[in-house]
Amino acid sequence: MPTKKVKATRRSARVKPGADREKRQRLDPSLRRARILDEAAKLIARQGFLPIHMGELARGFSGSKALVYAYFPKPADLYNAVLGREVRELKARGLQSALLLSDLREAVELGGMLYFEHVMARGPLLRILMFDRYMQEFLEPSIVEDLTTVAQALTEKLQKHFALSSRSAAAACEMLSTIPEEAGALALSDGMDVEAMRLLCRRLLLSGLESFSALPSAGAELVDHAARTLDDRNSA
Repeated sequence: MPTKKVKATRRSARVKPGADREKRQRLDPSLRRARILDEAAKLIARQGFLPIHMGELARGFSGSKALVYAYFPKPADLYNAVLGREVRELKARGLQSALLLSDLREAVELGGMLYFEHVMARGPLLRILMFDRYMQEFLEPSIVEDLTTVAQALTEKLQKHFALSSRSAAAACEMLSTIPEEAGALALSDGMDVEAMRLLCRRLLLSGLESFSALPSAGAELVDHAARTLDDRNSA
């Protein structure tokens, strides 16, 4: 009759292959970090504001809060990591190249639709992470600078084409970026016709440009008002 020691050895032998695979996964730092970021991005997009609950985050990837803090000692470190990854992914999708197109209409259409698809896939993470009050004192300057550089090409085109001040051009860029952001978020809603939202997003982007062309003085006044509103929001 097998002894308890022999039985334990047999049980260990039966589970060893799977246990080894699981152990190798747990010991892979890049995989572990990516899983934390993936789950954090989902939770932030779903919740719509900061901060997220670290316990809920840990449950989402079957880990622990201690593991989260081992990789990201402060919540802001985690949020900046998510934000930085979003900016890099947008650039990899071709957003910066699209906004560098010489034709303003093409730049707005292609860049806006690329952002729409990104929001469809990831949610409005940029908006949440950039403008939530929780992060205003903790945003990583290099990430903000990187994102600003991406938008700068379009801002300069708008400034030149519509004879806007730099502040107004930045507000115009902000207004245009809101269209694919909101359309992409709405397209995620249950029962929403994605193709219809995609078409509507494209039409709104182009009609926004046409409205500035048709009514230059009214358009300038509108974006000047938007610029003041944006300044007030950022200083709040």
